[in-house]
Amino acid sequence: MVAPYEDPRKSSMRTLLSVALDIAGIEEVEPEPIPVPDDVSSFGKILGDAHSVADGDVRTIYILRPDPSKPLPGWAVQFARAAHQIDNLRIVVVVDHMTVVIEKTCRAAGVGLLLLDESATLTIYIDPEDIDPAQIEKDCLDQVRDLRRRLDKKVGLIEAETAKRFADTTELTSNMSDEMQKQYIGYIEAEAERADDWARGISELLDKAETECVPGELEDVSEALLNGPPRVHEAL
Repeated sequence: MVAPYEDPRKSSMRTLLSVALDIAGIEEVEPEPIPVPDDVSSFGKILGDAHSVADGDVRTIYILRPDPSKPLPGWAVQFARAAHQIDNLRIVVVVDHMTVVIEKTCRAAGVGLLLLDESATLTIYIDPEDIDPAQIEKDCLDQVRDLRRRLDKKVGLIEAETAKRFADTTELTSNMSDEMQKQYIGYIEAEAERADDWARGISELLDKAETECVPGELEDVSEALLNGPPRVHEAL
């Protein structure tokens, strides 16, 4: 089933995947939305780009990614989390060339990963049979705890730096006019406020990740912790 205005690269991959499944003796079936039980997720239904059925009732849903330079999107991760709780359902991502980022995020999300080449040959990079949802959940929570420790350490360093800047204010502004002194103190206060907002935002992301882990978001959090909060005035 081709979506309106679909990326031509994705359309080509869809056609090639059908050929590859046929060559491999895998029965492709018409995609149909798979309901997700309310007690598993509020996501609704899982569709994907192509479906196959094996061993009578084991359904595989294929997600085509023509640009594997980008991490697995959040909606696909939610597909995976829901599928882990549904019997006889697998999620597999299909790419036409392999990248570190797509392999890393697929592994973290717990989805299969196939390489589809121009000769309609499928190469397994991550076998959905080898996926252990419990281990994935544990790895995610371990990563969240590590990021939270890094956040706490970063906040401590920022607070210490802010306290020192306030303590040094008298000496640093002794030769400034009253207006410049107020401006300098205002910059410090504004940066402290931005740092608080930044830390609060990251903490909220980590709170969410504890119940709804999205690998791409955790990568973003890790990078944000590395860069630190935005500064109001880099020269100060």
